[in-house]
Amino acid sequence: LGERQSWVAQRLSTIEASGREQDLHYTTAEGSSAWAYIRELVDAAPSPPKTSWLDSDDFDARLSTVESIYRDRGARYPTKPWHDDAYRRCEYSVDWERGTW
Repeated sequence: LGERQSWVAQRLSTIEASGREQDLHYTTAEGSSAWAYIRELVDAAPSPPKTSWLDSDDFDARLSTVESIYRDRGARYPTKPWHDDAYRRCEYSVDWERGTW
């Protein structure tokens, strides 16, 4: 519990220093990323029931697959607002077993 409270205090300190308390989920604090933040939250949470997908070895693989799709979509953003926005119409077919798309 003390470790969690310390983590929360550190996160609050970072957010308060920014002057934007509304950014409590500022996922790049302490050099993190949204993906690292999700993994950190799952690791810090109490152990889920054995029937939960969060408790499986597949969780990290699944999150890695979702992250790679997100990054691919992000790489397709146009550089100018008036450029083609085809990235919005991307559809992905995912093989969750292999972690490919």
